[in-house]
Amino acid sequence: MLIVTAGIGGRIWAEYRHPGILAERSQCFKAQDVKSWDKVIGPLMAWSLSFPLVIVAGLDHHFAWSLLFPIWMNLLGFVLVTFGYAFAAWALIENRFFSSLVRIQKDREHKVCNSGPYRIVRHPGYAGNILALPGIVLALGSVWTLIPVVIAIIIAVIRTELEDRTLQAELKGYKEYVKRVRYRLIPGIY
Repeated sequence: MLIVTAGIGGRIWAEYRHPGILAERSQCFKAQDVKSWDKVIGPLMAWSLSFPLVIVAGLDHHFAWSLLFPIWMNLLGFVLVTFGYAFAAWALIENRFFSSLVRIQKDREHKVCNSGPYRIVRHPGYAGNILALPGIVLALGSVWTLIPVVIAIIIAVIRTELEDRTLQAELKGYKEYVKRVRYRLIPGIY
C-alpha cells in the first residue's frame, strides 16, 4: 500500500506541478537521445526494484526459510520504506526533467534541478529507492530478500554513476551543481 500511495500520489502531484511530465516519462522510450547503456540498465533497475523482492519474500514465507522477525523490525522496515519512497516521490515532484531513462532533454530546454531533495544529494530518486530496499527486507521479514536487494542496490549505484557522468559531460550548469552538492546518493559517503 505504501508503494502504491507514494507511486500514484507522487505522480499525481508531479503532474499537477509539471503538466506533461507523465507523458514525457512514458514517451522517453521512443526518444532518440536516450543513452544506449540506459536502454538496458533502466528497465533492469525498474525490474530489480520490484518482482524479485516479492517473489523471493513469497518463497521465503511459503517454505519458512527465515525465522520470524520481531514486530519492531517489521515496523522499522515500514518506516524506512515510507521515508525512502517519500524522498523518491519528492524528487519526482521537484524535478520537471525527471525521466524514466537517461537523456539530455534538449527538446524541453533541460536545466539542472537544484531545489528540494536535490539540495541534499544529486540523485534523490535513486537514493530514496535505495533507502526503501532494506526496509522492504525488514517489513517483509525475509532474510533471503537481501539477495535481490543487494543486486538492486548494485544496479542503482552503477546507473547513478553512469548518469552522473553523462550529466557532468552534457548538461550545462551540472559541473557547478556538483561543486555545491558533493554527494550522489548518501550525504557524507557517496
